[in-house]
Amino acid sequence: MAGGWQDLADSLNDSFSTDQGRKDLSRDFKNKHGPKGDGAGGKKPYKFGHFMHRHESYLKSQKEQSRFLMDSGSRHWGGDVNDPVRGHPGSLQAIEKVVVHSLTNDEPPRRGQLKQITFSVQTDATATVASASVNGFKGANKTPIDASTSDAVLDTQDRFTIDIICPPA
Repeated sequence: MAGGWQDLADSLNDSFSTDQGRKDLSRDFKNKHGPKGDGAGGKKPYKFGHFMHRHESYLKSQKEQSRFLMDSGSRHWGGDVNDPVRGHPGSLQAIEKVVVHSLTNDEPPRRGQLKQITFSVQTDATATVASASVNGFKGANKTPIDASTSDAVLDTQDRFTIDIICPPA
């Protein structure tokens, strides 16, 4: 899984690193998923794989697009403690929460800034499903982000990191 993700992570890091890149991503995101990513206006609600799918500037071929959709689907991610394989994956929810926050934070009522996200991809030879470590930073202070993190906490963060841990290909 990790092998195909590094180029995508590098491209996303380039886009998220500049104000203009974040504005462009935000515009594309809202056009596809609505102003808050929830599918308002008859658009498709955001899920991690849906935004990148058919985004030629990131996934150049149909093969890359299809592979990304499979790898980013919830079946490939660790679930909750009650059902670690088929449960709703908490780290995937944390990724989605941070991406939505970062790309819609300029919308009312918050009117904040679109925030930088830095992605990294690592391989864990013992993993059977993907997971992620999601963190927010206010200066040098690190805050772990999970699916239950409130918008108020996300609002206080300056930037985010998403470390995707993948099983071997």
